[in-house]
Amino acid sequence: MTAPRAGQTATVLGDGTVLMVGGSDADGIVTAAEFYDPNAGTFSGTGALQTAREAHAATLLNDGTVLVTGGVNEAGVLATAELYE
Repeated sequence: MTAPRAGQTATVLGDGTVLMVGGSDADGIVTAAEFYDPNAGTFSGTGALQTAREAHAATLLNDGTVLVTGGVNEAGVLATAELYE
């Protein structure tokens, strides 16, 4: 990863890349998101989540977007969702 973290989700996209979002690092829970290209073995940053979260779920939808739901952050348990394009 471009920055080490734990508790993120990894969602395989239609093109074979993997979208990794959220989790926590040494500073706390993050909004970080990045792509992993397993063919090249490389990571690249992309737009961040709107809400920092870990222990959440991420599901690839038919239209190619990823639905990110729930989890926790410093404020507590999250009852929110966001679409990642």
